[in-house]
This record gives sequence, structure tokens and C-alpha cells, in this order.
Amino acid sequence: MLDAPMADGAPRKKSKLTQIGDAAKRAAMREALLAELDRQGWNLTKTAAALEMAGSSAVSIALAEFAADEYEKAREDGRISMGRPKT
Repeated sequence: MLDAPMADGAPRKKSKLTQIGDAAKRAAMREALLAELDRQGWNLTKTAAALEMAGSSAVSIALAEFAADEYEKAREDGRISMGRPKT
């Protein structure tokens, strides 16, 4: 994994510890996202509200980044739903 470039323009390599931390963060975010989607019945709008995200499009972007396979499977089997939460 590479980090911001150094002064000479060459990319700086991340330490193993930083790489481990990055991987753990991604795994935790993925787990939290999928767990909330299950709690909300895969309703993207409700999931966005529960996770205090900008909206259903932010959930879609996060899914594409962290859980693309699960998102595609949920779309295929009809679990994905969008809608305004009832107030």
C-alpha cells in the first residue's frame, strides 16, 4: 500500500502496522454496514439514517467500496429497497 508522495514525488510505503490498521478499519466498516442493512431490511434510506450518512446514495457508494458482492446479490434477490422513512 502506498501513502502520500514524498517531497521528491516518490510514493511513500505504508508501514505494516498502518496496513494492518487500515485493513481492520475497512473490515469494521464493512461489518457495521452489512449488520445495519440486515437490521433495516436492506432499506437504504433507513440504513443511511441509522448510520447518520448523507442518504441512500452514500450507502450505495459504501456498499460498492466495502461489500460489492453482497450488494449485487441483494439486488438480484430483491432485498434492496429505497424509500422515505416514515415520520
